Amino acid sequence: MLYGNIYRVVDTSQDADIRRVPPIARYEKRVDPDGQNLITVLHTLYSEDRQFKKDIDAAMQAAFGDDFEGLVFPPAADHRVQMRIRWKPLKNSQTIGGISDGTLRFLFLMTVLAAPDPAPLIAIDEPETGLHPSMFSIIAEYAAQAAKKTQVVFTTHSPQFLDACGPFLPTVTVTGWKNGETTLKNLDGDLLTKWLDDYSLGKMFESGDLEALA
Repeated sequence: MLYGNIYRVVDTSQDADIRRVPPIARYEKRVDPDGQNLITVLHTLYSEDRQFKKDIDAAMQAAFGDDFEGLVFPPAADHRVQMRIRWKPLKNSQTIGGISDGTLRFLFLMTVLAAPDPAPLIAIDEPETGLHPSMFSIIAEYAAQAAKKTQVVFTTHSPQFLDACGPFLPTVTVTGWKNGETTLKNLDGDLLTKWLDDYSLGKMFESGDLEALA
């Protein structure tokens, strides 16, 4: 039986557990489906795995530029750990309470996709939610790398996100509704590749051509 993790929109509000209370330091290497153990997973992997640290730093620099310096995990009371972000222009590191929702969601996605030992299946619903479109190509690139080790599934209604994934030639599955049932149809890869010579995935989605090929 194939086990995996299904990720939906992660709660990054100011009332979310991920922001309110520094978690107890635990050795964890996979992000839970609700994303609330993100800090402990980041602490584990960023501290012990050089390639993971390199991947996260590269993703953050690609998204935010050279101002990003790194993540730090100063200890808190009662065996707890906190996460801060160092920005070169700022004298003090930024606490998790001051991190924007988009930054936190981006870190969540990068942690899931860059994990050295991912679940056999990673399914992420609407990964574009709350993110700047400039981040989409970074997510697509890291998903393509993760797909060498596990199966990565995205569900999206965003033409811009589809365009970002297009260069990596993903398997495209179109959902439909027929006779009161949801249908799933994988598009023919060779035929789709020919269409992508002239059109992008996003444009084909907007025009209805993806559904027509199903």
